[in-house]
Amino acid sequence: MSLAEQLKKDIVAAMKGKEEMRLSVLRMAKAALQLKEVEKMRPLDETESIQLLQTLVKQRKESIDQFAKGGRQDLVDKENAELKFLEAYLPAGASEAEMDAAIAKAIVDTGATSMKQMGGVVKAAKEALTGKALDGKALSPMPLPEQIPVRYTEEDAGFISVRPVVKQTFRLHELVDMVVSVAGKDAARVQQIFRSGTVIYNGYRYWWDALPAEREEIERLLIPFPEDDPSRPFEPEKATAVLLEIGGGAQRTVVEISRQDASAKKLFAKHSPWDVLTAFAAGKTARYEKYAHARRADLFRISLPFDQAQPLLAAMLAAAPRKLKHRWSTLRPPAALTFVCPRK
Repeated sequence: MSLAEQLKKDIVAAMKGKEEMRLSVLRMAKAALQLKEVEKMRPLDETESIQLLQTLVKQRKESIDQFAKGGRQDLVDKENAELKFLEAYLPAGASEAEMDAAIAKAIVDTGATSMKQMGGVVKAAKEALTGKALDGKALSPMPLPEQIPVRYTEEDAGFISVRPVVKQTFRLHELVDMVVSVAGKDAARVQQIFRSGTVIYNGYRYWWDALPAEREEIERLLIPFPEDDPSRPFEPEKATAVLLEIGGGAQRTVVEISRQDASAKKLFAKHSPWDVLTAFAAGKTARYEKYAHARRADLFRISLPFDQAQPLLAAMLAAAPRKLKHRWSTLRPPAALTFVCPRK
């Protein structure tokens, strides 16, 4: 009996037995099979049906992980109960011995000798175990290494660089920290960068042998990194820098003013340019932007109409010592201020 036929038979049994949860899950699975048949414009064979069911199971497991992270135990329990109905239709899972044998054979068949070739090994092993339920994490031939050889050099955009290449060994958490500074806490982007084996950070290009990390492993590595938190209060007095957004569109530029530089005062003056900025911000409502991993800080943005931006800039220049005033002499009134507030 095919999977579609078995589902149809079990739906009738669930209706007669008044098993509402089971009936809902089976109808969902049947609808997913029918939708796929419409997309392909033909009936699914048994292998395709099982693969679709495995996808539904994987989606449920991902939902369970997300609900667990969000503290929704009620939804975790519901998804787990529904998951059991779907898993009952999957074929027997591959044993550990079968997976080990498939991986060993795939390594020989593909001639893999380094981490950058492990993606092909996993693919070949999965093909050898077609028809069996698989755990992607268990099938992964090796975890990410704790130490990763990295090469880097200065990046010259648009030019051929003749600068020396430096070799260095990164710990895994150091590489993750650097990649997150570029990509943010985005598992898909971090995974893509790991697999591409290159990233540009602070004017340097870094290379390493491609790391075919599984999505679940990347998500575990990202757990310690902070999340965006729009509930955080705006406290301009705790900022360490302010970003002045000048102009817009293709002409938009961002000028960073550090607290250390802007705290300089004229001789005998009571207020510094930094005092001017924080006093101005204290009476404004700032919009929470995001947590910037590269800065390890939350960003708060204040939009400025021209009639406020011009006198603000004039007050900053008036409070600035001669050297600072000279450095800022080409500044134009900003369209927005972004306060960089480190998270403790």
